[in-house]
Amino acid sequence: LFRIPSPRNPGPPPPTEVQCAENTRTSLLITWQCLARQDRPNTFVLQQAPFGDGLSEAEWIDVYKGSARTFMVEGLTPQTSYRFRVQAHNSSGKGGWSDAAVLTTGTPKPPKDLVLVGATSTSLQVAWCGEPSMRSRHCTYVLEVMKNEQTAD
Repeated sequence: LFRIPSPRNPGPPPPTEVQCAENTRTSLLITWQCLARQDRPNTFVLQQAPFGDGLSEAEWIDVYKGSARTFMVEGLTPQTSYRFRVQAHNSSGKGGWSDAAVLTTGTPKPPKDLVLVGATSTSLQVAWCGEPSMRSRHCTYVLEVMKNEQTAD
């Protein structure tokens, strides 16, 4: 009897679209996409490394292991860039690493489309569109008002 060895089942494909869905001064909400078969659900490893030249494999650290395709990395340094990559695992084995994404902590973007909704002699009512990615978290805005000193002649 002659047996032909079956090809080794490859692991899942590398995740794609590693990106920041939301950032604050000290945190980044990382999201990614990955194809999955229902009979072989994926789990993921998210790794973080400092941003810079000459990155070694030893500098990558695991910051998340689980089945979600999103993770909030907290305790980061404000206004600092980091590298992130993701690897999928399933019953077939480990897949390859995603391309590394460079993501930076910071502050939410300023609101857009400020409009005057109503006015009285003592008040103004305004509305604006906030950062869509910040709607899942508390965000405080500071509204500054400048009095116009010009008088009409």
